[in-house]
Amino acid sequence: QWTAAARLECVDKLIDKYDVFELGEVGAECPEGYQQINLKTVYTNGPDNQIKARCCAVGCGVDSGPLNRYFSVVDHSHGRAVMTKALGDGAELRIVDVKSAYVTCRAQEKVWVKALGPEFGEHQGKSAIVKGNLYGLNTAGAVWAESCRSTLLKMGFK
Repeated sequence: QWTAAARLECVDKLIDKYDVFELGEVGAECPEGYQQINLKTVYTNGPDNQIKARCCAVGCGVDSGPLNRYFSVVDHSHGRAVMTKALGDGAELRIVDVKSAYVTCRAQEKVWVKALGPEFGEHQGKSAIVKGNLYGLNTAGAVWAESCRSTLLKMGFK
């Protein structure tokens, strides 16, 4: 079960679906202007007893300027706006979940991984530039919150 959850997160989702990594060669050197980080896969057991894996950046000390601040995955004002609109339109709201929120955005930091771990299957050992947002990157929450805000504004929310 753990292996299947890791494969689903790291290969099927991050590499194949969201194009989070630009894969490189085994043993490559860190590209100029990039900082090396490590990845860690965190596992949780959901309420339905399904194992869930999340790939997280570790050791990211990049100075990311004004975006270097904490944001929850969904800013409370964004959540309230969406729920208010939905309820005002007569919808029955039971639960809200933003699937894969962070990885749908591009990373702001210039970070690189020397060698992907065994959870990356056939890509194990390859180097990779991180192109997509990962949990643990300094700007991940702020980048996603801004993306959510601009999308809501385009949809007519104010």
